Amino acid sequence: MRLFVAVATALTAASLAPALAFAVLWYSLGGKEAISILPIAFLASLLIAGAHALLLGTPAVAWLLYKRSFALRSMLVAGFVVGVGPAAIMLNPYMVASSGTSSWSDGAWKIKDGVPTLAGWIDYLQQLGYAGVLGVIGGIAFYLVYRAIKPSTSPAPGVRS
Repeated sequence: MRLFVAVATALTAASLAPALAFAVLWYSLGGKEAISILPIAFLASLLIAGAHALLLGTPAVAWLLYKRSFALRSMLVAGFVVGVGPAAIMLNPYMVASSGTSSWSDGAWKIKDGVPTLAGWIDYLQQLGYAGVLGVIGGIAFYLVYRAIKPSTSPAPGVRS
């Protein structure tokens, strides 16, 4: 039962931490104008972070525990991969662009005639960086909460290991 509580609480923390970080970033970049949409942005990011933690983070943690590699460094890597993986697929400029389309943003062409430009690739890498940092925040939160609650692995009194 204690293992279940540790994993469930750590998954909750791994969902809340990146969502809170995203909400703080949203507010800091948007200022007072962002306050009206802040609850929606927080709930959307909480759902996305929760799906990442549950669908990708849980198998990653199970594999790390199975391999006896559950440590802060491995959780940083796992969190980064969990954050970046889906974003790399969903935000891929070639998947977003269709033949002959163009996109202009921030004073530069992002996609011109269906082909991503250098500015488009830089924007893509920045978005992956943000996703990776949010994944790392979730991985750290999971690691710290799980380590604080984790079940005891020591044998029962009188039992030799």
